[in-house]
Amino acid sequence: MNRRALIRKSLLISGILISGLLLSGSPLQASDLDQLVQEALTNNPDLAAAKARWQQSTYKAPQVGSLKDPILSFALSNYPHDSLSSDETPMTGNELKLAQAFPFPGKLENRSALANEQARWFEAVYQDKHFQLARRVKDAWYRLYYKNQAIVVTERNLALVDDIIRLTEVRYETGSGLQQDVLKAQVQRSRLMERLMSLHQQKTVVQAKLNRLLNRPLAELTRSLKSLTW
Repeated sequence: MNRRALIRKSLLISGILISGLLLSGSPLQASDLDQLVQEALTNNPDLAAAKARWQQSTYKAPQVGSLKDPILSFALSNYPHDSLSSDETPMTGNELKLAQAFPFPGKLENRSALANEQARWFEAVYQDKHFQLARRVKDAWYRLYYKNQAIVVTERNLALVDDIIRLTEVRYETGSGLQQDVLKAQVQRSRLMERLMSLHQQKTVVQAKLNRLLNRPLAELTRSLKSLTW
């Protein structure tokens, strides 16, 4: 009974100590995170499309509130086709026209107000996408940071469990321990291995998400993440 309690106590203490290492680990570099956020804001195609729609609507607003371009035309009438002389035939004439369309009063102001309102709406859409993208990058970054730290903790726990397994095996072989203590430690190791595999899979998913937000190749993203301080 004392041996079982010793094993459980050892696992509990190791978990507490390593959890402390996780909480006191090297802090995430703010400059690295800011750099990734800026990269996403620069390269994300959805955000670029939203900005283009906003700019296009901004350029359009002054145009719809202006008069149409005037039309200047010049016409020749009753000219002989062989000489194009203006004094050979009667009724020869030259006609110069200048035309300008004037819409119903207030129509241009209404169009301009509607276009400006639409431009403000597209601006709000862009700003919303801007802040949402920054938030999603930060969320993915901190999730990736947690997965990396959790992997480190789990690997350290595995090393401690391996030491406990060797200890219980030696005690069992020398007759001072029970076989069920060895089995329990091996079961604990299997659970940690399953958790480690799951963490690696989750890390890959988060990396792919961050990659999509940054719009960069996965291999390049992986190399840059390895160069950062966790």
